[in-house]
Amino acid sequence: MKIKHLLLPSILLLLLLTSCQYEEIVPPGHFSSTQDTLVLSSTKVRGNGIFMIGAGSFSFRDTTDEVIQEWLDYPIQYPDGVDSLKVGFSLITFSPFRYRGEAVDTFSGYNKDKSNTIVAMSGKLAGEEIYVFDQNNNQDLRDDSIRTLNELQWKPTENIIHCEYIVEKDGEERIDTSWFHIGKLRGTPWSYTSQHMVSNLVIDDYAYQLGVVDDNSSSFDFVRPQVAIFAEGEVNRDTLLLRDYISKDEYLKLGEFYYKFEDFYNGDGTIVLVRDPDFDKKVGVQIDALAPDFEFVSLGLDTFSNNDFDKDFLLICNFSGCTRRSYDVFENLVAADINNLSIVGLESGLSVDLGGVTLDVEDPFNEDMYKKYRNWYSSYDSYLIDKEGRIVDKFSIFDWEDHLKDFIDPALFKN
Repeated sequence: MKIKHLLLPSILLLLLLTSCQYEEIVPPGHFSSTQDTLVLSSTKVRGNGIFMIGAGSFSFRDTTDEVIQEWLDYPIQYPDGVDSLKVGFSLITFSPFRYRGEAVDTFSGYNKDKSNTIVAMSGKLAGEEIYVFDQNNNQDLRDDSIRTLNELQWKPTENIIHCEYIVEKDGEERIDTSWFHIGKLRGTPWSYTSQHMVSNLVIDDYAYQLGVVDDNSSSFDFVRPQVAIFAEGEVNRDTLLLRDYISKDEYLKLGEFYYKFEDFYNGDGTIVLVRDPDFDKKVGVQIDALAPDFEFVSLGLDTFSNNDFDKDFLLICNFSGCTRRSYDVFENLVAADINNLSIVGLESGLSVDLGGVTLDVEDPFNEDMYKKYRNWYSSYDSYLIDKEGRIVDKFSIFDWEDHLKDFIDPALFKN
């Protein structure tokens, strides 16, 4: 009996050690397709990679300007010898900074701490147009590089400005870093943040790389984050199309499953994806989703709904007077007289019928159409909807010909 009692603890210990020895250790970023929530880490990267980016005008104002006097109410040190000195700051404020579980209201964030702004200056030095960017955010422009104000570059290899700024988390200050680019576009200064996030993950032994960019390219905050697939398995993408961009609360397809882009936290680079088995029932303006139902009044004062279009394809396209060429592009699209294609054109403040079925999204009756298919004063996004009511492609109106040829025989194009 004594021998049996001595053996029992030894057997239990051996079983415990064996269990620990064969316990599967899952590396970070490795997941199973049975998991509902994927929490991914990401790293901030210089430049915009393969993302398409936009830019915003950068306003330099005289130092005596009322806005400058009101906002920059703390001392700023400027370098000597610069003529025609002006100051800019408005498009590069980066408060709030959002962390997991913490979101700061944008406007109150600005008002609480005006010094939470990176300043820049422009001027002339030895007859050359220059600018200085406060890279270390110390309100002293004398210790920063003096740069020539050249033409804006969309894929620059030089003149990407490395900058640092202080953010606060849990009552403690920390330094974060990013990159910025300023240049002239049509003779005036424009700018954008030159940064994106990269995340690597594996689902069921299949590797992916994701990228995240801020659709608001004048902000450091990722206030409108968009995610896209950079690589799948052994295939690395070198180009992203408009349909590849997935906004927050839209769905990313990884393998056979769709994952909602639930959240992104800039402060620690966390991406949250949630698997949804019912994507086929989802309504939205992204690829494979059911197109939202609509009703609108046209410029001809006729009322239309989605049920009034029964051709094989319906194209809802936006154009804008901000780029007048888009009017010509829309007219060329209508003139192509493509069989099996209905066309609806949206514009803000439209008063001239350009053919097809057009509507003014500023008409109060068309507010719902505006929210579902435009939601910006200026837009060029186009949505191709098939007979089953699903969005099968999304592209810029300028690229309509190349994209439609993937779905409609080019021989059916009149022109």
